[in-house]
Amino acid sequence: MLITNFDNPQYPLSEVPQFKILKSETYGAFKAMVAQKFGILTEQIRFWIFTKRANKTVRPDIPIVDNLTMTMEQVHKKYAIRQNELKLFLNVMDRPFNDKAWFPQDSFIMIFVKYFNPDSQSLKGFCPLYTEGLRKVGDIIPILCKAKEFPPHTPVKIYEEISPNMIEKLNPKLTFDQSKIQNGDIICFQKTLTEEEVRKYTAAGFIHDIPTFYESILNL
Repeated sequence: MLITNFDNPQYPLSEVPQFKILKSETYGAFKAMVAQKFGILTEQIRFWIFTKRANKTVRPDIPIVDNLTMTMEQVHKKYAIRQNELKLFLNVMDRPFNDKAWFPQDSFIMIFVKYFNPDSQSLKGFCPLYTEGLRKVGDIIPILCKAKEFPPHTPVKIYEEISPNMIEKLNPKLTFDQSKIQNGDIICFQKTLTEEEVRKYTAAGFIHDIPTFYESILNL
């Protein structure tokens, strides 16, 4: 998965699940319809409104608060009055966030994570990650390492994909708030390579870092 823009013509709308529901139906009925379609619990579902940013990327930005009695027309007017149709990002949790709720509180932000593998020359994404804005960027390194089955203290480099042609390295000592990371942002990480490993990849004609990988995609 290499998604940088959720309004990308590379992915036709015919391949995106679409649902028709009366404006008078409730948001709860809509969630139940989607849950039945995918064989999951309604509690596992959270929908997000897309926002078009100044850099022309489109990202999930605003979560819909679960007022299940709102009509779909009310949801549309409250969250997406400028859209002719409701275009939503479906976030599904495979397990509860904690023993009290499936999703975290409002102090958490939802970010997307990609991993760059220089061996396979691939940049692949996995499920969204929730983290608190006051946490340091480096605090999620053990989480990222666990997801890739690395030792917990494996040194890594973390970047933000602001747009496909703007990749910035993040300071692990700064918080997400200080780094201006918000809902829908994309971060990428890779193992920190030794000088010997860099020479090995360079000799083999392989790309060994995330910024250069993005440059190669733009030049295709």
